[in-house]
Amino acid sequence: MRLDRALLRSLHPVVGRWKPLDALMLAAARWGPSLEIALWLSLLLPGGPGWRCRFRTWLRTGLALCLATGLVLALRRLAPRPRPFVAGDARALLAREPGPSLPSRHTASAVAMALVVHSAAPRRGRLMAAAAALLGLSRVYCGLHYPSDVLAGAALGLAAAWLSGPVRWLGGSGRPG
Repeated sequence: MRLDRALLRSLHPVVGRWKPLDALMLAAARWGPSLEIALWLSLLLPGGPGWRCRFRTWLRTGLALCLATGLVLALRRLAPRPRPFVAGDARALLAREPGPSLPSRHTASAVAMALVVHSAAPRRGRLMAAAAALLGLSRVYCGLHYPSDVLAGAALGLAAAWLSGPVRWLGGSGRPG
């Protein structure tokens, strides 16, 4: 927790000093989950080669989302921790209810979705992975999570993707195993 607070406090003086960065981080924190969902739903667009594979991937992604949510809720019951803005370690740039902080559910979901989608649609999966990384960073920047919340969310997302079926790793080649 000491390292988390130190990292957050070193980042927080930057917040509010450069309006374009604040706007980007607010947009990522607010709209990143919607972008992830839209990219996931785009797998359902009909036609083209591989539609059946995309549909199966869409279903697996739904399973991964359920698994990620279940893992997050279980961990939150085991290790409830207040959000940084509640604990006084940061100022929230985005209105948020003071629920549990550890782990980041948004990050867990985004990582799980990106990894599963990548197996059928690599370009879309890489785009979703970049959006997931920006989403995780924005959650810390906006004072909604500690860095370890985001890392724990990413790890749970990876576990959920792996539990949902074969995963084609980002940057990997070949078909899913």
